[in-house]
Formats: sequence, structure tokens, C-alpha cells
Amino acid sequence: MPDKPTPRQRRILRLVRRYQRLMGLDRWDVTVRFEVDKEDAAGCSADDEYLRAMLSFDLNGFPPEDDDTFVRHELLHCVVWEMLRVAEGLAGENEAAKEAVRAANERCVTMLERMPIWQAK
Repeated sequence: MPDKPTPRQRRILRLVRRYQRLMGLDRWDVTVRFEVDKEDAAGCSADDEYLRAMLSFDLNGFPPEDDDTFVRHELLHCVVWEMLRVAEGLAGENEAAKEAVRAANERCVTMLERMPIWQAK
């Protein structure tokens, strides 16, 4: 991240802290970077045992009006990360099982991200 964050980067950082608090993740050490390693617009890598996460955002990969949704989605990966880790371990080298775990994880996070509670005042 540049020395001085852009207005949009500051907005993303504020949203991360807001949703981190609302999701009960305030004890997590969450780091944000504004680049991604893959072709994805955003990503999360977490260590649920030590309550650490790295959120990555490619701000060219999604429009500003979707900032809220993308931040919620990536933080919610922290909430379900332990189940993902356990399920991946159980799937082992079975490619079909690994894909089922990946799809279920994304579906679960997307359903949580879209809950009407986030729009409640």
C-alpha cells in the first residue's frame, strides 16, 4: 500500500474495522493489502488458530458501490475458516470432495454476506 492511502482505500479500511467489530472478529489481527495474487478481485487467507487474517482487494476488480459486499464477504471467510480447514482435511486428496468443500464454503459465505441483517438500521 502506498504511504498515503487513497480515499477508496481508506473507505475499505473503515469498512473492514466496522464489519470486523459487528462480526465479533475484533480480537483477530486483520491485515489489508490492495493487491491480489490471482485473478480474483478479492481474497482472504486466515489462520484461525492464531486469529490472524490477510484480506486482499484489487480495487480495479469491482466497482466502488460493491465495496461493502466485498469487505463483508472476505471477512466472513474468517468466521467459517475453521470449518473449511477441517473439511479440507477430511476431503484429503479426493478432488471431487475438495471441490464440494470449496463450493459449499463459498455458498455459505455468500449466503451470510447477503443476510438482510446487514441492511438493518
